[in-house]
Amino acid sequence: MKSSIMYAVLAHITTIIIPFILMLVPIFNATETIAEVEGLTQYVVKKVTLLDAHGGTMLFIIAFPWIVSGVSLASIVMSRNQVSYSKKIAWRWKSYTWGSLLVMGCFAFLSVESIGLFYIPTLFLILLSIIFNR
Repeated sequence: MKSSIMYAVLAHITTIIIPFILMLVPIFNATETIAEVEGLTQYVVKKVTLLDAHGGTMLFIIAFPWIVSGVSLASIVMSRNQVSYSKKIAWRWKSYTWGSLLVMGCFAFLSVESIGLFYIPTLFLILLSIIFNR
């Protein structure tokens, strides 16, 4: 397997593994009211999982990076399979990979407070697949 395809596959695998880790390991802070007496409120801060913190909207949080890395993987594979006379089509597929890196970077940057840091390895692997896909 070519190294660019291997890095794209690893990036796609990380977007599958990371959500499962986030669903099982409690890392998000949540506050819970335990007592309200005469205007005084007592809160408890506890750690919760991704499923507890976001509930039903968790599917988008899991699916979006997986789809973006899948586009990157598909475009790496398709650009490698182009014959020499279709350089324009190969560059189009390579531009999809650059676009997926940009979209994943925006996702990681915008969600850096919650889960964006976990997707930095995915960004690095997509960048490596771009570098090795000449």
